[in-house]
Amino acid sequence: MKWILIFFLPVIILAHKDEKHETDDDGWEVISKKIPKETMKSINSSYLKNVKPIFQQKCLSCHGTGNPLPWYSKIPGPKQLILYDIKEAKEHMDMTNDFPFSGHGTPEDDLKALAETVREGAMPPFRYKIMHWRSSLNKNDKKAIIEWVEGGLKLINSKKEEKK
Repeated sequence: MKWILIFFLPVIILAHKDEKHETDDDGWEVISKKIPKETMKSINSSYLKNVKPIFQQKCLSCHGTGNPLPWYSKIPGPKQLILYDIKEAKEHMDMTNDFPFSGHGTPEDDLKALAETVREGAMPPFRYKIMHWRSSLNKNDKKAIIEWVEGGLKLINSKKEEKK
């Protein structure tokens, strides 16, 4: 019984208290009003080449689809916790369909959130690292992600300047 509390207490404490997230049916349509599709495609191209391989190893188990779940995901208790974590992760940032990601809001917001998360080492959560000690980003991973984020933000900002 105590081990259930150890796993579920962080979920309760760190939950988002019914925080609502922006959602849309067609991300491209909404985004294209603010950021040209060519810009988004360029950022995505760089993502696919430089960052997605890192995310496939470190992030897409929760923030995407297709990665196999661990053996203990079939055990009652851990199974519910894992499914809850995946649901929460995807509500915040669903990386299933590449960049732009679905979830919180704008691509710019997502890039800024990724940079902050990487710099702070906030992902993956500590309790995930306990069972998956190789899940943390190394220096090279962090560098590649930050470079991609900064490049993407520069591209977005340059397009904003052109519109002025």
